[in-house]
Amino acid sequence: MYLSSKTATGLNVFPNPETGGAIAPTRIVQLIEGNEGYGVAAVLKLIAKEFPDTMFVSLADGGFCRHIPEERLLMVGTSWRGSIMSQKTAGILWSGLRASVSWWKAAREIAAGIGPGGVILHCHSQYTALIAALARLRRKGHKTRIILHYHGKMSNRLWGLVQAAQVGLVGRCVDAIICVSNAVSAYWKGAACEVGVIYNAVEAYAGPDRTGFSKTQSEEKCLLIAASLCEDKGHVVAVDAMAALRDRGCNLRLLIAGGPLDDTRNPFVSVLKHRISMHRLGGQVALLGHVDSVRELARDAWLGLQLRISPEPCPMWALEAMEAGLPLVAARTGGVPELVRDGVEGILIRPNRADELADAVFRLYHDPFLHRRLAANARRRAAAFSVSIFKQRIFEVYSSLARAGRPPAAEAFKHARTTP
Repeated sequence: MYLSSKTATGLNVFPNPETGGAIAPTRIVQLIEGNEGYGVAAVLKLIAKEFPDTMFVSLADGGFCRHIPEERLLMVGTSWRGSIMSQKTAGILWSGLRASVSWWKAAREIAAGIGPGGVILHCHSQYTALIAALARLRRKGHKTRIILHYHGKMSNRLWGLVQAAQVGLVGRCVDAIICVSNAVSAYWKGAACEVGVIYNAVEAYAGPDRTGFSKTQSEEKCLLIAASLCEDKGHVVAVDAMAALRDRGCNLRLLIAGGPLDDTRNPFVSVLKHRISMHRLGGQVALLGHVDSVRELARDAWLGLQLRISPEPCPMWALEAMEAGLPLVAARTGGVPELVRDGVEGILIRPNRADELADAVFRLYHDPFLHRRLAANARRRAAAFSVSIFKQRIFEVYSSLARAGRPPAAEAFKHARTTP
């Protein structure tokens, strides 16, 4: 697929605080992969809504693209994007060469598509950030700033060498890194660019209040976990805890929202189904697959679970659960403790510990007053992650990068919060 005949025309004019005038018009372009998952997609939808002049350039015709109006979307073709990993040195070199050629072609098409003039390329993965850096080389003579909005994994593979390589390379290719939590910011410590924290945001729900928490002790209560189906998200931990809770007399049902459910595409589905069958929980655990409105489910649930085993940057599901007034039992990893405070909005446990999860749920099951207090606190906590705050912080970064003659993003994060 080749670049559309359209060009990015949306212009943003930012105020100059020193002169009182305006900075030269600057295009804001979201550079995306096209197949963004739930959390990143939620952030991009919010940006699309709050910054109506921003354009989107997608590297693939993925599922997320259907959420962007055609007039705001440019498509570029990357004929190959496969992994450069291989068992043999020759394979690694050949794969790397193919990737380099493909990325350079994509950069050329991006540069042509966005046209002349100042531009800020807002990237949401290291992959798109590196392609943006190549596009900047193609735009010599035109001001190009690059933001990496990092929602991704914090890798400690190969004794930290992967992290060092990411910080060293990507940190020199971009002008600013927006981190979604302090945990992510610490991961990027030492980057050559400006690094700051802007937490994800959750929109206020316009529907009726949830009533699930008012169920009596004798009624079945629903636990809800919303995450893509993979081992790292803690689904097996939840199923094991459900078995223990059933044996302790709790009347519970576990709803698992997320996919894909096709076990030919996702081998983990078979593992999870086997675990459910092994514990004889077929009537107590439901696999719902992809759900468009998780918050609707949250308002009818009794308790939310956030159980990712590896460090979680800033889970959108946790914010949506709290906004719905749903207390959480969450694994103490990554940025989760910055959102959910232990004993205030939920209960924090060690990751991959079904016994601790079962104990926390059992405690709430038999202490409705504690559950109600956590639920009320969760709803209030969600207000700290409002759309208005998110929009203002993003605008400040854009404005800082748009100023001529300034060190890139020197003041971009001056109002960023270390805690929400």
